[in-house]
Amino acid sequence: MPGCGGGGGGSAVIPRTPSVIPSSVIPLQAPVHARQAPIIEYSDTLHVGAGVKPEANQLGAVRQDGDTVISSGHVRDGAGREAVIAFVGQFIENFSQLHEDEPSLHTWESPPVVRVAEGATPRQTDYAVQAVQIINAYLPRENRLRFSSVPSPPGVGTFEVDEGEIFIDYAPHRRWNPPSRLVYRGVTRTVPLSTAEYEGGLVTFVKMHSARIWINEDRLGQFTDEANILLLAHELLHALGLQPGHPDYDTYHDSIMRSRVPRSY
Repeated sequence: MPGCGGGGGGSAVIPRTPSVIPSSVIPLQAPVHARQAPIIEYSDTLHVGAGVKPEANQLGAVRQDGDTVISSGHVRDGAGREAVIAFVGQFIENFSQLHEDEPSLHTWESPPVVRVAEGATPRQTDYAVQAVQIINAYLPRENRLRFSSVPSPPGVGTFEVDEGEIFIDYAPHRRWNPPSRLVYRGVTRTVPLSTAEYEGGLVTFVKMHSARIWINEDRLGQFTDEANILLLAHELLHALGLQPGHPDYDTYHDSIMRSRVPRSY
């Protein structure tokens, strides 16, 4: 989960929404690039490795090439244990209220594999890869998402996704399988495997089988590349366990998991 830990290391649960580096600066990202660190633009600086902008005095210059200065350093960006519990707790409560059941948290036995459906354009694949890069920057190395270079079969239903995998399809809303009554920009559907294998005190851990994400292809052109990448990150976090619902807008209005408009994505 983003922001794990008690204040040492990790990253903020609700970081300021980053501006993804324009596609004109770096080439489109392909599945092979999913393991590399994200490159994020903050005004006149580019940051490699995390979605946080440190103060200038927190980094030390290591090289200068013309007007370009390269700096490096470590930044403490932990939200703290209590903040993480409060944030995740909203999703646990949402699940309990929706299903009239005991509080439950969705979790994966091992890091899932992300696959984009056959027929996706290089730009659409780039959106998914950059979203994975950003999420992975906040996860321990052993818990990071993997990205397969083998496309997933297009159009398959929720229960046809292979175990341990997340399928992403880009398609017009009318072609989603199963159909969605509301015309969302994106939607995530998950398949639990077991709700009784793990007991964790007051919370039952729901072991995940798989997840699938539909992105409304007809609406991609209405938003910037940055917004489309953050949409993918939003849906992937739902698939990883932050579901159902969204956090309280007034408290977490800067989170990419918020639902109320206006929002950057």
